[in-house]
Amino acid sequence: MPETSAPETSASETSTPRQRPAAAAMLRSFLRPSKAQLVLAVVLGLVAMATVWQFRANRADESFSSLRRDELIGLLDQLNKSNNDLREQIAEQEAAKRQLQTGADNRRVAQAQANKRIQDLSILAGTAPAEGPGITITIHDEAGKVTPQLLLDGIEEMRDAGAEVIELNGVRIVASSWFGNGQSPISVDGTAISPPYVMKVIGDPHSLEEGARFRGGLVSRAQAPEVGARVVIAAAERILIQSLHTPVVPQWAEPV
Repeated sequence: MPETSAPETSASETSTPRQRPAAAAMLRSFLRPSKAQLVLAVVLGLVAMATVWQFRANRADESFSSLRRDELIGLLDQLNKSNNDLREQIAEQEAAKRQLQTGADNRRVAQAQANKRIQDLSILAGTAPAEGPGITITIHDEAGKVTPQLLLDGIEEMRDAGAEVIELNGVRIVASSWFGNGQSPISVDGTAISPPYVMKVIGDPHSLEEGARFRGGLVSRAQAPEVGARVVIAAAERILIQSLHTPVVPQWAEPV
């Protein structure tokens, strides 16, 4: 009888069951790396980056090393010139900034001073209302013997005592104010006034009252027997003067 042999099995067929678990483990390890593998990958990445940087630095050094000495000196001079130009531009911008700030401050200060000067001149010229401490002098003239000259002298005494604003019976008194005899019979700047004469004065109350009461002044002359008027002075912390003077355009005088 012919001999029968067992069926031959190839090496690949016998090794496949053993290799399959190993291949699957390698696949799982690749898809889910361990911490050690991650650290190793990061280290390798850093080494690669350092290598690239070093390579680029070496190339830059080689590019400069290939230049001649005069070329390097020229390049350095150019860099110094660019640096100086930038510094000059920065200095110019800083100077312009300071000038603009100073100019703005000067304009604000000048504008504030101009406004203050206009207010002061308006008060002195009688074209703006004014308020402040002062006194009110009331002259009761039942006999009608108070004269324009007596009132004018009283106003001058108030000015000498430091009066800044004066009003007489609702008429604003300024440097050009004048007194005359009218039908009342007294007029101020062409406006007729009648007793009692009420003089509102803004200034230091004590100085103003002393100026009115000194011997030979307004009070003593108004209450003298030949006039027979009665004078009442009241000091106040706030005197309000709202009457205004209408300026007259000069006919002959011109500014120089």
